[in-house]
Amino acid sequence: MISEAGNHILIAMDMSEMDEVLIRYLPSITELLNAKKITFLHNIRLRELPTELKEPSTLSEIQARVKDRIKRQVEQGQLALVPHEVGVTTEEFSESAFQGLAKREGVDLVVLGNKQQLEGSGELPQKLARLLPCDFLLVPEMAQPHPTRFLTAIDFSKYSSKVHAIGRFFSEKSIGGELHCVHVAKAPVHFFLGFNQFEINKLLRAETETRKAKWLKQQDIAGDIEVIQADGAHIASAILAHAQMRQADMVLMGVKGSSSLTNLFIGGVTNEIFHYESNIPILILKADEVRKDERPKNLT
Repeated sequence: MISEAGNHILIAMDMSEMDEVLIRYLPSITELLNAKKITFLHNIRLRELPTELKEPSTLSEIQARVKDRIKRQVEQGQLALVPHEVGVTTEEFSESAFQGLAKREGVDLVVLGNKQQLEGSGELPQKLARLLPCDFLLVPEMAQPHPTRFLTAIDFSKYSSKVHAIGRFFSEKSIGGELHCVHVAKAPVHFFLGFNQFEINKLLRAETETRKAKWLKQQDIAGDIEVIQADGAHIASAILAHAQMRQADMVLMGVKGSSSLTNLFIGGVTNEIFHYESNIPILILKADEVRKDERPKNLT
């Protein structure tokens, strides 16, 4: 997981235009993240290669060419001061290659392209986000370098303390850094059958303010958290819209959390993030308990 001491960053390369986007964005966050090592990894999916290209000598030649191409791109990315290496694997499934390296080398953060306009299904980032035992950063094509305005999505669970701590660390380390905390309140309609909208909003506000005050006291945080209501929108959509309004350079959220009243799970919110367009990088922080208990899953 991300720490102030130093981080090993893994960059997912897919040999598309997105690779150049990630390399251009990296210099602006290596210092912010105290990068101690960067690994660029591309996997050649064997199951997609024709039989004649699977010959050992041919496959080795392909790997060498791919590796040389990535090295040339990295050399232009102003990353000389950070130790880095390039890896090219040949696994049947790319998620298996990334998962194996992340666990073997203790990767703290994986940087993934979050394609908005560029061609691509976005299937691999979703799989990696679900499988990898570390934090991950989604970077869209139009991401602004050198982030200074950070927005943290807080759900008042114990997992939110990590989100807030990293957000505060980033804002304090950035020149002119700003931190804005937001909680999105939303209640399932079926929970309030028999109540009108005014009554629902009143109950939701009261419960939210109580939980906010309790969480701030527990965390010994002097600042405030802005509470907004999602109403008919999905929580993920409300977070991204608010981040856009606040002109945030990065959104931070946790991968797990819950609300007693609304029974909302940030994991579901995280999954929905992939379905909404956004030009803002999104940092997903995994709870330590989740990372510790994770086990390899069947790959399909």
